[in-house]
Amino acid sequence: MSSLPHHCSHCGADTRQDRAAGLTYCSVCGRDPRPEVPLAPLDADDRLDLRRWRLAFWGWFFVTPVAALLCVGLAPGFRSYQVVGISGMAIVALSALGILAVGMLGAGYCRVKLDPRPREWHETVTETLGRTAAIFVVYLFLTPFLAAVMYGLAGLVHALVKGTFAL
Repeated sequence: MSSLPHHCSHCGADTRQDRAAGLTYCSVCGRDPRPEVPLAPLDADDRLDLRRWRLAFWGWFFVTPVAALLCVGLAPGFRSYQVVGISGMAIVALSALGILAVGMLGAGYCRVKLDPRPREWHETVTETLGRTAAIFVVYLFLTPFLAAVMYGLAGLVHALVKGTFAL
């Protein structure tokens, strides 16, 4: 705590009373009173890593709901099974929820890694969980649209297979 300056580097407020009260932030502006250290410029390897994390994020983000919907849509045979007292439909639902959970956590972690600033492990975990929650909210709005598109495509494929599709 002794590393905190006597004045906030952002608003100039006296932070001695804040430190005496046990605060590590400025009570006037709410920010860390220490001056921000600028990040070093990114070299070619760092830019390549960021490009890979961005690609991984979008891959997790778009593939996850499609995989969960495919799990539900393509598993009609599992609905009649019963494994250790769990019905087949519950297995399909739990599988889809597991796919969503893993995919959202993967996308959230990739999104955290896109910010090049260094973090402690607990910051990485909390930011990953926060980004995962944000992705869940996005999925709440995105999934019905994807389900409608996939239902329409399934109907189209079904009509093409039966030969009843006509323009």
